[in-house]
Amino acid sequence: MVKSVPKVQENTFAYSPKFSRSWHEKKVYQNRQILVTSAITTVILGFLATLTGILGLPPQTVSLGTCTSMMGVATAVALRSLRKRTQIMRKQKHIYKHLQTFEAQLNDGKCKSIVQGIQRFVSTHPLSIAYMRDYQKFRDSLIEVTTEFSEDPVQSKEWKKIIGHLHKLPFYLADGRVIALDLKREKSILKGKDPFSGTLEIKSLTSKPSRSDLKAIQSIFKQSAIQPEFSKKRASIKKELQKPDMIVKVVREKNTVAGLIWLKKKPGALSIKHCISAGDQPSFRKIEEELVNAVLAESPTDRLKVCALQGDSVSQEMFKNLGFAYAGVKSGLHGLLEDGMIRMTRENNL
Repeated sequence: MVKSVPKVQENTFAYSPKFSRSWHEKKVYQNRQILVTSAITTVILGFLATLTGILGLPPQTVSLGTCTSMMGVATAVALRSLRKRTQIMRKQKHIYKHLQTFEAQLNDGKCKSIVQGIQRFVSTHPLSIAYMRDYQKFRDSLIEVTTEFSEDPVQSKEWKKIIGHLHKLPFYLADGRVIALDLKREKSILKGKDPFSGTLEIKSLTSKPSRSDLKAIQSIFKQSAIQPEFSKKRASIKKELQKPDMIVKVVREKNTVAGLIWLKKKPGALSIKHCISAGDQPSFRKIEEELVNAVLAESPTDRLKVCALQGDSVSQEMFKNLGFAYAGVKSGLHGLLEDGMIRMTRENNL
């Protein structure tokens, strides 16, 4: 009897619990505390420096003046950080209200539903993502409705304003890094251009990759929920590629690496270590799926094994559709979110 993939709790948005509302409010509170403390300290030190100058104590005046300058810099940094956080919150609120108004004017049920989903994504406070795939699905929604609205001059004009506000909006990743929403493709669609006209080609990566390939691979791993230790240095990636039991295929769009699959050879089997696409690639392009299909076509007699994060329901569904079945649980917690992991296998085609 073939085991089926266990039903995982639906991961609608998969926002990182690390960046909850309380976390964000705590950061704002800390910024305000630092600002008030440093401002008061600066005033006191400035007063003491002035007083020692009047009393004719040059060494003390210089020391206190230096301390005053340092605290002034600390105050400016705290003020800038606080201002930045509050500006993002105000911008987020403005975008949400704009989306609400726009959604209320829509008659098409499908577009209305997608815009409501975008509203929910934007309303998360603070803006954060757990899995890059969820970010890519968000991009799918944006591209889909942008294509629809581009055909209506009135809707296109209003949607262009919303896209302009959303462009470069910062989202937190699970480890604290920030990824800015890049909507150049959506802007191209509104101008009547096709941003996906380039062809995707799957190529095997040699043991002597170019510098640009190594840089692209490192960038893709940085955006992944699981970032292997070797990916932190380009020299380590190159060394890993030279191992005889490693096979790496990449998807190229012109001269850009849009995704990769990293496999380890074993007798009669292939283990998929990593199968990821670049963060700016929407999931509807099915880059990971095409990579797995390329491996299946080249190695039909091999058994394929893969592990998927428990919360990454998108990956699990993709592997299930490609003929993989549930094969147990991998012990321990994995990735930036310390998530559980399940094992999946696909027997050969013969």
